[in-house]
Amino acid sequence: MADRLTVANLDVAWMTDVGSVRENNEDAVEVAKLPEDSGVLIVVSDGMGGHAAGEVASRIVCDRMIEAAAELTPDRPRSERFAALLAALYDADRKVRSEAQKDPSRAGMGATVVASAVTPKSALHLHTGDSRLYQFRGGKRIYRTQDHSLVEVLHQTGQINEAEMEEHPARHLLFSSIGGGNDTIPVEVSPKWEEDAQQQEAELSLAPGDLLLLCSDGLNGVLGEDRLAELIHEHTTDSAEELVE
Repeated sequence: MADRLTVANLDVAWMTDVGSVRENNEDAVEVAKLPEDSGVLIVVSDGMGGHAAGEVASRIVCDRMIEAAAELTPDRPRSERFAALLAALYDADRKVRSEAQKDPSRAGMGATVVASAVTPKSALHLHTGDSRLYQFRGGKRIYRTQDHSLVEVLHQTGQINEAEMEEHPARHLLFSSIGGGNDTIPVEVSPKWEEDAQQQEAELSLAPGDLLLLCSDGLNGVLGEDRLAELIHEHTTDSAEELVE
């Protein structure tokens, strides 16, 4: 059963499920109201690591990033709100790496994350790894984040199509995540904030009726792009339950 929240004319539903592959659920999700009930902050994280370490990593990430909601006041410039999200992500990375060093059973643990501060008119967002944000309008996808993965690079360079990404043997190979065991490679965050640009990829413009989907690869990797769009179009009011089922 999905949790639900309505604020600032936004209807939000969220849930996680262990699925049929793993015994434990390494995904985590948090939702919090923004100050003055101006919108919501949504955080989705997919943990990586054995012996329940993935669960620990994704929980650290969600707990730290959701704290940023208090800083996202509607009167702050959008660049400052993005900077607050970015700072929370970097801090989560430091916390995950620190915890991994304390316990040998958690060595190399990490997580992907996608987060978005959503108001009725815009969605400020960032991510690392292959957890995604989709924007649908009229039942059709008009935006998705680009994964930090080998198959995304192959797709962007025209070597494979989007459908082939989901079946590629290297689809789980990431070049960026929170934690993950390699302290020499800094975490990569997208989209970037372009200081001199009026239009920002990191800030999506929303229209009435738009639907945003934030998910881990456990969803899009199983359903595929076409089926995702079909379910979104058919079951807008109960999308969270329908997608997981």
